[in-house]
Amino acid sequence: MRRKAEQAAEFLMPRGSFVWLYGGQGAGRDVVLEALQARFPNQLAVVRAAPLTSPDAVAHARLQLAILAREGKASLELLSDSTVESLTSSLERLQERDRILVLRMHPSWEEPGSVEQTLSDRAASLIRQLGLALRSVPFLRVLVLAGSHRRDVLRDLGHRAQHELNLAVPELDARALEDDAPWNSLRDDFRHIRDGLAGCRPTPPQLRLGVALASLGDSPADVARLLRSLVSQEHTQLEPLIRRLRPLLARHAHAPALRRAAFARFALPWDKLLSAVPALTDVADLVRVGLGYETNDGRVRLSEPVRRALLAEGAQDERLSRADLDTHARFEQTWAQMDGALTPELLEPQKVIPWLEKMHHRAHTGGYTREQLTTLDLPAPEFYWDLGRALSREQERFEDAAMVYRRCWEKFERDDYAHHYYAWNLDRAALQPEEVEIHYERAITERPHNVWWHARFCTFLIHRTRFRDAEDAFRRALVTLDPNEVQVSRDARFAHSLHRWVVEAWLGVGEVERAQEVLGLIPTEVVSTSNVLRALAARVADAVEVLELGESVYPASIPPEDRWRLPAFVPEEEDGRALVAWHPGRLRRVDEAGIELVYAESPEQQEARELQGIELSHSDWRKAARGRSPQVDAFVILAEYQGGLRRLFHWPSRPLDSGRPTVEEELDSLRYVRQWLGTSGAPSA
Repeated sequence: MRRKAEQAAEFLMPRGSFVWLYGGQGAGRDVVLEALQARFPNQLAVVRAAPLTSPDAVAHARLQLAILAREGKASLELLSDSTVESLTSSLERLQERDRILVLRMHPSWEEPGSVEQTLSDRAASLIRQLGLALRSVPFLRVLVLAGSHRRDVLRDLGHRAQHELNLAVPELDARALEDDAPWNSLRDDFRHIRDGLAGCRPTPPQLRLGVALASLGDSPADVARLLRSLVSQEHTQLEPLIRRLRPLLARHAHAPALRRAAFARFALPWDKLLSAVPALTDVADLVRVGLGYETNDGRVRLSEPVRRALLAEGAQDERLSRADLDTHARFEQTWAQMDGALTPELLEPQKVIPWLEKMHHRAHTGGYTREQLTTLDLPAPEFYWDLGRALSREQERFEDAAMVYRRCWEKFERDDYAHHYYAWNLDRAALQPEEVEIHYERAITERPHNVWWHARFCTFLIHRTRFRDAEDAFRRALVTLDPNEVQVSRDARFAHSLHRWVVEAWLGVGEVERAQEVLGLIPTEVVSTSNVLRALAARVADAVEVLELGESVYPASIPPEDRWRLPAFVPEEEDGRALVAWHPGRLRRVDEAGIELVYAESPEQQEARELQGIELSHSDWRKAARGRSPQVDAFVILAEYQGGLRRLFHWPSRPLDSGRPTVEEELDSLRYVRQWLGTSGAPSA
């Protein structure tokens, strides 16, 4: 690592040098950066990219560059729609002062498929424009610290790179396995893992995470076995260990505190992290030497894979609790103590990240009042996005979120994201449907190739029962997005983003034939590659059968290809008697008088499927179902064997998630009715 730092320093000496240094998690990019800061005191201009999963990430990078480039005066032109010219101007200022531009890229910037399209497009645009600007300033010295090779997603940044250095993740020093003192209260867990390694030496991040797993309750022997396997494969990644972490977090008492620690996007001194999340007192060593690590200057950070796993734990229910909001408020206070500025114009370079983090956490505290929102004035669209998303997804203050997005498009008139989410939040609040339609269409006009904008507009029209308009909008979407049917045939992601939601909307309003028609536009081989699309196909098949039969006789999750064929769990012989007939069915009624079972004939018995029904006494049920209790709407297979023997077999656990809407989602679809009745609308602060 020291040698790579020396190499990078030598490469950066000449004017116009461009070094690309890349390495995976735990490779030591920040250690190299610290060494370079010592070698070039006061010369490095470091831009540290925030996670691209946050809507403010692009503005975050632009503001850092703007503040670093200015010379004692405001230089915030980068915060409007950035242009190659404005970026070039900032880079020229750095060059004139003989500064070395360092771009410390967050791993998420190299994984655009993991974030929504608009954020990915925004980041790609900045990278492309910054790459062009770098070409225009040939004598500026540049260092890019990335996770992967420059010819990947960040290739537009690296076209001028003259030197590439691969920073390998280091093998654990043998002496580190002899010293248990740094592990403090995790000492016993470390010893158990060490004893199971049998001389193998994983990478330091792997060992830390392995000890953390044991501390959280995982089997030390199993963890050590996995670590030995990773070493034997020369596997330096953490994902196999992260997969073991997720189920442990789901049931661990300290998981909420750990997740709140992951709200911090940048490293903080331990005392400040603890002041924001006091409950970390009980798991201090787990955070400081297990799930996270301390930097040379005493700051603590969670490794990015761990941070993502912790945040994903609460992703299913995005609404934040009061404790979560309070944690964001404490983080805001922490960063406010470090920045000391009311506006970005007053910022010094060393204060810019604290100011940005203060604004990010302020957006997520839930503390903005209605009056404050009406006068909101933020320097870039992405800051409005961050606040709007927090109000909407995390606090369900949809009307307030719409107000934020309105402020955004009033200031940045052509911001398609603001137009779209202004409409979406108005729709969620069941307000002004005419305004919703205008701004959905405006978003499409401003960015016609954003698939999400088309999908949302189509489903809005369907839910408003404007079926012909919805069909017209869907046809326009296909012509705009995929006129030659290339996208839908290439992989499932396009269909996930467009067809899936339109099909679900048609099913939601009972338009089964229309749903079937849209599903039929997705090639069957593409459907077969996706569990989501296969489940959707099963729902459509179930809806079609309900139309034909009058009632459903199969679980909605059963794929079409598995229906009307003898299931593997039904034996062809029972008590020495051969199977004569079988019928898929459902329990329509269960009461004291007995059980009503409806079923359909299988194809072998009857060419045209018709619904049949029988009444069973509780005694007959117990014999046929072998004691299993009857439940209304349970799906079964009624099997008839020679000699009049009947058996009832329940379907095993669903092979696919049916994707049916929840009760809450069903009620939400009635939001305009609830608004008319005066029962909707989330409370505002």
